[in-house]
Amino acid sequence: MNSTSLNGMIDLIIAACGIYVLYSCSVMKSTGKIQGGMLMPKNVDLNRCKDPAGFIREIVPKLLVLGIMAFLCGGVGLVMDYTGLIPGAVYLVLMIAFLAALVWYTKVSKKIIKKYW
Repeated sequence: MNSTSLNGMIDLIIAACGIYVLYSCSVMKSTGKIQGGMLMPKNVDLNRCKDPAGFIREIVPKLLVLGIMAFLCGGVGLVMDYTGLIPGAVYLVLMIAFLAALVWYTKVSKKIIKKYW
C-alpha cells in the first residue's frame, strides 16, 4: 500500500463521516428525534432529554458546520490524492480548519448536552 492509497482511505473516511453528520442533521430536523450513534456520548440516555426540540434547534447548526467541514476536507483530499489538481497547501488549510471545527464542536456539544440533560 503506497502513501496515496492510505491518504485516500483516510480522506474517504473523513468525507463519509461528514456525510453521516449531514444525514443525521437532516433526520433530526425532519423527524424531531435525537440521533445517537457517533454524535452523542455513550452515557447519555436519549429518552431523558429535558427539551428534545430545543436541543435539536441548538445542536443542528453546529453539526452542519462540522459536517460541511469534514465533507470538504475529505473531498478535497480525495481530489488532491488522485488527480493532483488541488495544491497541498489548500488541503492543509482545510485539514486545520476541519480539526479546529472538530475541537470547537466537542467543546460546544458538551455544554449543550449538559444544558439539556
